[in-house]
Formats: sequence, structure tokens, C-alpha cells
Amino acid sequence: MQRSKIFIILCLSFSFLSVNAQKELDSIIKLTVHDTTNLYNRIKWTMIDYDFIVKDLPSRDTIKTYPREFLNNDFMIANAIIKGNTIKFFGIWGSRKLSIVGYSLSPKDYSRIIYYKGCVEWKILRKVAESIGGFISFE
Repeated sequence: MQRSKIFIILCLSFSFLSVNAQKELDSIIKLTVHDTTNLYNRIKWTMIDYDFIVKDLPSRDTIKTYPREFLNNDFMIANAIIKGNTIKFFGIWGSRKLSIVGYSLSPKDYSRIIYYKGCVEWKILRKVAESIGGFISFE
């Protein structure tokens, strides 16, 4: 009887971990924080610390950035939506196009940032979320 209880508890804890684990093709990092004091500014300054230029929007529940250049010719735009004590981070990325004249100033099109092993853009978004602190899950 005692062994079966321990087995059930272990199975439940592992199933809980797998639900919140990062999976291929996740596109949203969901951060739940305990302290919502000055949350908008904390997120804004954390993004600035990671070399983003934050747009000044009238709404205090959404943060958007201008395109940030990283690596050789890649650009990334990060977004954060705040609802109560939950923040959803997501973004888009694109590469500059090379033509006979040279590189374009910005990408022609952007793609949604998704998780896969080695995705640099996802790692940047995750570092921003981790720097703020709280419970991280993925969608």
C-alpha cells in the first residue's frame, strides 16, 4: 500500500513537470510573478538590458520593441502582454535579404519565434523572462 502511494505521487509529479516543459514549436513564454509592483517598468527595463529599444505605447499592459539586430543579419521584435500577475512573451524574427546592390535595411517578412533546439531568438526571450523571475510555463 505504501509503495503504491509513493508510485502514484511520483507519476503525478512527473506528469506535472512534462505539462510545463518546453516543447518543440512552443511560441509563447508565460511568466507568472508573485510581486506585481511596478511590473510594466521592470519588464521594460529588463528588455532594455537585453539591447531592445522599447516603443512608448499609451497602453500599460503591452510592451513592444523596435527590431533588434543580432547575429549577422537577423532581426527580432519582442512583445510582452501583461494581464494581472501573468506576462506572455512572444516575438517575430526575420533576416535581411541580399541582392546585387547589397543587404536591405530590414527584412521583407517576419516569422513567429518558435522553440526548437538551438533557436537563438527563443533563448533571448527566455532570458528576459528568467531575469524578471517567477514561474515559467510554455504555450
